[in-house]
Amino acid sequence: MGTNAGLFYPMDLLQHYYGLVKKYTKCTYVDGNLEITGIPENMNISFVKDIEIVTGYVIISMNKVDYVPLENLMIIRGQELYHDRDALYVTANINRALPLVGLRAIGLKSLTEIQRGNIHFTENHFICYVDTINWSDIINPTAKEKDGWSVYINNTRDPAITCEPCHKRCNGSCWGPGEDDCQTLTSTICHQRCGNSRCRGPRSDQCCHRECAVGCTGPTDEDCIVCQHMNNSGICQLTCPQKFIFDPQTQRFVENPDLKYYLNGDCVDHCPQHMSVEDNGCVNHCRKGNHNNGEGKCVPCAEDACNEECYGIGNPDAPMALAETVDAHNAKYFEGCNIVRGNIIIHAYVFECFLFTVYRDEQTGIPAMTAEQVMKSFSSIKVINGYLNILGWHKDLSDFSAFGNLTTIRGNQLFRGVAAIVIQDTTSAGPYYLESIKSLGFRSLKRVEHGNVYIGYMRSLCYEDTVNWTHVLKNPLPINRFINGVMMRNNKRCYDKCPCDPACDDNGCWGPRDNECVTCSNIVFGDRCVLECDKELGVYNSGKECVPCDSECEYTCDGAGPMNCTRCKNFNNDGVCVPDCPNHVYRVENTKTCLPCSDTCLHQRNNSNSPMCSGPSSSLGSGGCTFCHTVMADRNFRRQQCLPITSHNCPPAHYGYDNAGMSDTKRNATDRQFLTKFKAV
Repeated sequence: MGTNAGLFYPMDLLQHYYGLVKKYTKCTYVDGNLEITGIPENMNISFVKDIEIVTGYVIISMNKVDYVPLENLMIIRGQELYHDRDALYVTANINRALPLVGLRAIGLKSLTEIQRGNIHFTENHFICYVDTINWSDIINPTAKEKDGWSVYINNTRDPAITCEPCHKRCNGSCWGPGEDDCQTLTSTICHQRCGNSRCRGPRSDQCCHRECAVGCTGPTDEDCIVCQHMNNSGICQLTCPQKFIFDPQTQRFVENPDLKYYLNGDCVDHCPQHMSVEDNGCVNHCRKGNHNNGEGKCVPCAEDACNEECYGIGNPDAPMALAETVDAHNAKYFEGCNIVRGNIIIHAYVFECFLFTVYRDEQTGIPAMTAEQVMKSFSSIKVINGYLNILGWHKDLSDFSAFGNLTTIRGNQLFRGVAAIVIQDTTSAGPYYLESIKSLGFRSLKRVEHGNVYIGYMRSLCYEDTVNWTHVLKNPLPINRFINGVMMRNNKRCYDKCPCDPACDDNGCWGPRDNECVTCSNIVFGDRCVLECDKELGVYNSGKECVPCDSECEYTCDGAGPMNCTRCKNFNNDGVCVPDCPNHVYRVENTKTCLPCSDTCLHQRNNSNSPMCSGPSSSLGSGGCTFCHTVMADRNFRRQQCLPITSHNCPPAHYGYDNAGMSDTKRNATDRQFLTKFKAV
């Protein structure tokens, strides 16, 4: 992972130097920008010698060494440019205090392609072998034609400096005086038949395939030294095999059985565990509007449900790109953050007032970080994409429960290339900055996807030895002195004095409480582990967890759903708790029950949502049916009795009456009326 600091470097040059050593030792591929700045004189800079590919830009600036051995760097892709224009920027590599001390040469003797961007050399007063390079051969010919990339050299060499000539075999183009310092030309010497492709010689049969960058050993797309675009199992291609391909037989797009994903210029079958799949590529972070679904895939967020992301320490795109630690000044960037793009590093000195170097000799005071700031800044964090490094903590806090919602550390970056979690107090005789810590308190941590764990010199810590780290570490590194990815060094041993809660299982715990188990032995209740479910809390035992009763239950229940309530909050409809009685029954308020209507009641025509009845009676009206098919009434309609729908004839002593001439209210209550027929006595 490259950097994005530009020409800036911190005042502590030694710390800066060792940071570069740690970052680039044995590194061959720089994803981002390579910035070599502020190296003091007489320092060993061989840590850059293995770098072969840089995807962004290269800066070599304000160094006091005489040689930068980038001897294996073959290509600068220029996917990001310095000031949006420069791919190679070399400037001010001199020591103004000491005469004739500064950069004499850059050993870029393998560099044969800059895919995009300008070349800029200025104020390097002692440098040689810049004007002996055919830079036009290095700039990608297609990009040069399209975008007009250029070379700017203005070094004003000191008269006291004499540069040895190129070796006679180099024909005037060299990176140094030796026979093996000759520039390798792969563009300007090519036959015209090659077009804008590179070549391995001047003949027409020595053209490289158009997908080759840098050069080639033969004519095919399998003979490229570096791929122009993507490397698919040794074959250079424009793209990786896509997710869907067109099937001419079915005339439809179907899933591609040969699907591969983009990863650092290669096509791979699977993305690394600590990365996410997004579209056709492996990414460290899902783009805005998407989030990791927990299975390593970026999917669209539900409305207003996207995790908030923020930049951590060490992220070159961050507002804190140059920060060395979280402190009282920058802690605000983590408030409300769910996913940290980068690392969280906490030094001990941030809990005291300290001076911060803004630029060179400008300094500003930073107040001490408070316990309230700690809890507020980290409490919403769920995922750290890089690593967690804690070297100090507020003395009023006894654990790291500020990270209580942290579930995953992905380990995209690792501390010294090894550890995803580093917690260490002072190794010498004080002062101690983590002495107040009694337990880790990472109650939600379930996964460390890549990297190891180091915890050292903790004088009051308990419970870390109870944790079954093999359950948490998903991809530990086989490093000497780490056992299954874990090193516990010189910590206080108190395993027998720090028992986990009885509800925790053999995977241990992060602290003494029932919400700090790594996993539960029996039942989960919210974020707690319990031995049994307490019915009085309105929950039931589903087998592995205590689940809240249905919302229609009043307090307690015996199982899932509204049919298992011990008492209803609203109404009981034939053993099922409901918010209100359905319209085919009537409700009894004092007993909160729903009872059936008379079987003579019917739904009103064209209005099936109206209540069928208001009571148990078969009479039409209050306490009985609101509608029925046939009514038996007296002559004055004072008594109206609903008859079953099967009644087609008038009962004895009654006659039929058509309701067509009745008022709307009475007509809507019944289909037909039977009136009482009185006989003379």
